[in-house]
Amino acid sequence: MSPKILRLSLSRRFYSTSSFDKNKLDVDNPDVDNLDTIESIKFDSLEQGCEEIKFKYLGISGVYKLTNKNDPNLFYIGSSNNLARRMEEYNKLTKGLRKPHSSSELEISKTSALNWKLEFLYLTTPQTSLVYEQYAILKFKPTINSNLKVIPASQNKSSVR
Repeated sequence: MSPKILRLSLSRRFYSTSSFDKNKLDVDNPDVDNLDTIESIKFDSLEQGCEEIKFKYLGISGVYKLTNKNDPNLFYIGSSNNLARRMEEYNKLTKGLRKPHSSSELEISKTSALNWKLEFLYLTTPQTSLVYEQYAILKFKPTINSNLKVIPASQNKSSVR
């Protein structure tokens, strides 16, 4: 197991719903000012990542990035309330054990799990994972995401009258 994963497993997980510390992450007001200073967790491949995170990240929410090693311009950003389970779904998808349900999954399924880099951008609470995902989509502008519709706050407020 990588030293980084081992170190994280020994420390208190502020991102877990069971040990949520409101002083470190406010569910109602995510601290988006400091998102760029958060260190991501990287894996050389989706397959390697699935093996290492199988138990350590079971039930942990967050935002992830899959980058095609053959073409780094092809990448996908998503979020999940259970990162370990979602990465296992992608692993099965790339091995042909599961059929794609969207155009994004179809694109991901075309490349082996060994040829996808995996990066956990943010580990969050389930309540804030979509906020962090929208931020990451705006920041990185992924090329595979089929739904890039992020609603600006000004439009969202005007429609709620």
